[in-house]
Amino acid sequence: MEYFADKTMFFPADPVDDAPLPDPREAKYRLAERLVDNIRFGEAIRILETLGDYGDSLALLKQVRALKAYQDDEESRLKAERRQQALERDMKEARDKKRRRVFYIAAAALCVLALALLK
Repeated sequence: MEYFADKTMFFPADPVDDAPLPDPREAKYRLAERLVDNIRFGEAIRILETLGDYGDSLALLKQVRALKAYQDDEESRLKAERRQQALERDMKEARDKKRRRVFYIAAAALCVLALALLK
């Protein structure tokens, strides 16, 4: 599986980034920070886990995991809310359909009755 995080060409280079980096882990750390800024928490977590205790990556990893958990909870809540709204909409449509059917049957019965009385 190919990860977006492995494609650093998608991130514009900052002028500060032009300086040579003394440690290759610094490039991964900066990439993880950019991913967090772009709300790509899963990929940022994957990179931060490979960094171990480099700099403050453990603290950032903890924060990103908390953000991902919150995001996942909110997405679950929104899915449940949308499901409930769809269910309510379907029930309302079924009630309306039943009311129309009863109205049409009643109208047809009145027409038959009116024709019978006219004869």
